[in-house]
Amino acid sequence: MRQRDFSSGTWIAIVTVLYAAEVCATEFYQIFPTGQLPNPRGGHSVVYDAQHNRMILFGGSDEYGNPYHDVWVLSDANGIGSPAWTELHPTGTPPLGGYGQSAVYDSTDNRLIAFAANPAAYSGIDNSVYVLTNANGLGGTPEWVWLQPVGSPPAPRRYLNTLLVYDSDSNRLLVFGGLTGSGPANDLWALTHANGLGGTPEWLELLSAGALGSPPPRPSGGCVLDSQGNAMTLFGGGWAYGFFNDLWQLSGANGVSGTPTWSPIITSTPPSIRADFLLGLDPLGSNLVLFGGVVGDGSAWGTAYFNDLWILSHADGSGGTPEWTQLDVAGSAPVPRDTRGFYDPTSDRVVFFGGQAFRYGVFMIFNDTWIISEATGVPRDTTPPSIADAVATPSQLWPPNHKMRDVVVSGVVWDAIDPAPTFRIVGVSSNEGSSADWDVTGDLTLQLRAERSGSGSGRIYTIVLEAKDVSGNAARTTVAVTVPHNQ
Repeated sequence: MRQRDFSSGTWIAIVTVLYAAEVCATEFYQIFPTGQLPNPRGGHSVVYDAQHNRMILFGGSDEYGNPYHDVWVLSDANGIGSPAWTELHPTGTPPLGGYGQSAVYDSTDNRLIAFAANPAAYSGIDNSVYVLTNANGLGGTPEWVWLQPVGSPPAPRRYLNTLLVYDSDSNRLLVFGGLTGSGPANDLWALTHANGLGGTPEWLELLSAGALGSPPPRPSGGCVLDSQGNAMTLFGGGWAYGFFNDLWQLSGANGVSGTPTWSPIITSTPPSIRADFLLGLDPLGSNLVLFGGVVGDGSAWGTAYFNDLWILSHADGSGGTPEWTQLDVAGSAPVPRDTRGFYDPTSDRVVFFGGQAFRYGVFMIFNDTWIISEATGVPRDTTPPSIADAVATPSQLWPPNHKMRDVVVSGVVWDAIDPAPTFRIVGVSSNEGSSADWDVTGDLTLQLRAERSGSGSGRIYTIVLEAKDVSGNAARTTVAVTVPHNQ
């Protein structure tokens, strides 16, 4: 257990809790959602709304290469509850195609961002950006919005997935690699105001193709972003004439504070070379979770498919040396395939839907949904942090001169597992006045108006504080600031 004193910003070691090894059921099982099923497909995009436990599915193509433009939502997507499919019917004009595009999710504004939605499977080429508002089906009617950024864009990409991550802190879409009309790429781009809000989107080339120190060119790899550390991790990828199983880290990834820098990460016994796998980040232990994938040779894509599950511990290099471990997965496994899905760190589950495979001379296409439970085997944290000694300084405002006064909140927060739980103001209220009388200026700072009614007994501001750990467990408390009627 670690305790954080938010009055001084220092850490105090209280107790170290060691977890004994547990027997965890890392297991395949199929779920059977209610509602009409999406058609079988491959080359689709999947993003996950962790807050509402909803998987958003866009596009793909049928067995003949005809692209889909449809959007579906799977509620209770991690299998906890009652999963159900619902088709959404967005307004606006959808992307020209829906095969082999890459997509990310802006959880703050509930927007799906799609890049290079190709108009024709296997032959299309595109560099457009579309945003789907209200993407999870909640909060209003979804609408497709075609962004038209300023600046010179990246070269159009073909149907093999370009690597994307979204940085919500800077509202930037990061684009790496992909397959252009002239071959695989390794350039790095940022799209500002990527969700279409806050300003005019603009393309910025952060690293040009062939930049010194960059990974070899590739499409169809996997990448995840650690927003707190502004670092992107890349693994594998490739196409018919070359596949990879290398690991790279991009520091300063969003390019806001300077030119990003690539660094290779050397690990022992990595997974075999592959592309089009699922890659997720488990903040608990800084683990990468990798499932499945596909390889090919110079004559064909999909000469082998994988159903294996791997964990990279200490992926960010903190707490130990990065090391790959293959986990045994019990249960009846699905047909290996080129699929799409996500990793949910809260439930420690991998979820994947549909996909395609060419096996034994037969092209197969799917619309089933599968889960791997206890994907990392790391015990999940279900206990919220504790809060003590929360105070506001000053706790009393005088004289009542109608001016805004600076107030600082402090406290001590500790959690059994997370060494750095967050602590911030999440609400303010008052027994008189209105929201114009307060302004939250930082996580633990705000301004309050030194004012009270002349006929009342004094004003009381109630400040709501929340501590949250990396698993999403939260605890709240309140502190008060008064403006007395008389001193």
